[in-house]
Amino acid sequence: MKHLETRKLIKHVASSNDVTVKQVEEVIDAINQMAYNTMSYKPDKINAYYPVIKIKNFGRFYVPEGIARHVKMKLESKLANGNVSDGELEVRGEARSTDSSSI
Repeated sequence: MKHLETRKLIKHVASSNDVTVKQVEEVIDAINQMAYNTMSYKPDKINAYYPVIKIKNFGRFYVPEGIARHVKMKLESKLANGNVSDGELEVRGEARSTDSSSI
């Protein structure tokens, strides 16, 4: 929200809706935080599954395929070495076992 055009747009939205600039920024921050929380809560990293969120007239939030593949390869490498924590294998809100037969 530091870009000049973004600042102008925020000021315009604030003045046309009789709210403060800070209130508009808080709404934008809340949307970004909601997207972050949703996407980080239910990823399946081992299968390269990450939720995609589309907010009409605002934007689309997703993990690019290249990043998902990279994370998957790193995680598979850690699994092969037996050097992985339970938090790294979180699957749709549940911790996945580090037993390789379940993967």
